[in-house]
Amino acid sequence: MRFLKRLLRRGLYLRFLPLIPQLPNFIRLGWRLFRDRRIPVSLKSMVVVGVLYILSPFDIMPDFFFPGLGYLDDLTLLAFIGYAFIRWSPPAVVNEHVSAIGGRFQRTFHQWYSGFRPPASRFPSG
Repeated sequence: MRFLKRLLRRGLYLRFLPLIPQLPNFIRLGWRLFRDRRIPVSLKSMVVVGVLYILSPFDIMPDFFFPGLGYLDDLTLLAFIGYAFIRWSPPAVVNEHVSAIGGRFQRTFHQWYSGFRPPASRFPSG
């Protein structure tokens, strides 16, 4: 609860506002990366397992017992999976797909992901 108060007081949530209009483009980027053969299968499997968990009836915080908050774990996991999938994908491949989507998304993406250096050997190719 203290974390949430600190987050709201500092206005850190405002950092996410420019991303909201770009959500369809982030989804498009994720789909393009998922279909790309240069992305490691192990990284794609992380996405599949995460989506299966979100779709499964089993939850860490069941929706029935925690109305409203029950969806929070699903939303958090979905945000983490999307972020990690893009972060851990090869930067050259990500930049190629971001350029293909283009427009305002390209500028928003590079502001959001500026200077990232993903771990090189986190996911072996293949």
